[in-house]
Amino acid sequence: MLRSILFLGCLCIFSVLAGQNTGDVFVLDTEEQLLGSIEDGAVFTAPDLQRFTIRGNTIYDGASVGTGNILLLVDMKDPFSKKAGLIFEPDGKTIRFISRKGSFYLGDFPIDVENQCMLSYTQLSEDNWAALHGLTGDTLGYVRGSSITPARAVMAAYLFIVAFDLDVAVIERLESVAAGSNSYTTGGMMYPVMNPYGMQTWEWNGRILRNTTNPYALEWEFDGKDISARGGGMEMAWSWENGIIKPFWNNDPQLQWRWADNTFQPFWNSNPDKMWILEDGIMRPMWNADPTLQWAIEGDLPLALIGLIAVGIIR
Repeated sequence: MLRSILFLGCLCIFSVLAGQNTGDVFVLDTEEQLLGSIEDGAVFTAPDLQRFTIRGNTIYDGASVGTGNILLLVDMKDPFSKKAGLIFEPDGKTIRFISRKGSFYLGDFPIDVENQCMLSYTQLSEDNWAALHGLTGDTLGYVRGSSITPARAVMAAYLFIVAFDLDVAVIERLESVAAGSNSYTTGGMMYPVMNPYGMQTWEWNGRILRNTTNPYALEWEFDGKDISARGGGMEMAWSWENGIIKPFWNNDPQLQWRWADNTFQPFWNSNPDKMWILEDGIMRPMWNADPTLQWAIEGDLPLALIGLIAVGIIR
């Protein structure tokens, strides 16, 4: 219903100059058709149709201001700041969007810059911003006005997101990326270079990872997305998505790991001492050539399992 109303609003050309206050903000598409106008705290998407209301850093659905009408809560000082701004769901806890350096990303941290961006603003002048499609870079329209506050910037972004289905485009992109990156491999082995017959030789059959030399080690299952130890608790369960490994039991980014090209490292830590590199079938610490710390990989193992074995999470 909301998308239909906004679409109809796109077809209406308002008189955006005559009789308007200097503090008004206008959201237009590339044909100069108005997607919405922000007049004081009222947001119109068609003549005489107040679709949203802004009060401080709260955006309400409709003309009524009440807890039950809260649409978005804005915690952002400047959409162009390097510091991330957070746009919450009505519960005040769930992050719906993240803003940073003029861009709006769908969902929570960590941010996938290439695949999660819905919309980006570019300042053509202080009172004229261009709105670009976050995935294609195409110009969608403009935000014009001399008083574009953070809440108004979010409101304008939301009008573009709904009118052009930008959130849907990001979801489809992420699903496509996940379908490729979450595929699991057929089979292989991983073992210490200097001790191939010791207690840390692992065999992967495409579904199950087994330690072939230690009968007491737990087996691990991996379906391309979820990683878990058979007989282990939640603290031994991880997820793999878009090159990032996360523990099920804690969403703290400090506990996450990621692959970037052939390098495996903590998500928030760029300390070279904690980085691993995969080259020519050898997994080794980036800045340590000690062969006793190196692992050999034969066959085809998922990157997620290679990383977890190397850093000792799977053992």
